[in-house]
Amino acid sequence: MRDFPYNLIFALAATILIEGCVVLAVKRSFKWLYYSVLCNMLTNPLLNLALLAVLIFSRANPAVYYICVGAGECVVVAAEYALYRAMSREKWSICLLVSFVANLLSFLSGFILM
Repeated sequence: MRDFPYNLIFALAATILIEGCVVLAVKRSFKWLYYSVLCNMLTNPLLNLALLAVLIFSRANPAVYYICVGAGECVVVAAEYALYRAMSREKWSICLLVSFVANLLSFLSGFILM
């Protein structure tokens, strides 16, 4: 538990790096990179704190935790889609694609690293 703040910072930094690379590859725009950083600074800590609460209150039940991870990632994709759409005024399909692919790759990276 003492390492939690460092884990949270590492998770945020890794997410910003991975999703930032995806956003740059897809959109080739530093403005979109900025959007990605803003989105992740909002959604990543909230999701990780929520998952910590799930671990505590479910007494570390793996089934409950992984269900909540999946549901939480879906909420993050939706939230980041809405934020991208509001900030960029880009077509909804582009915003959803960027949000989905970036979050999928960062989730898979995190899953592999765990």
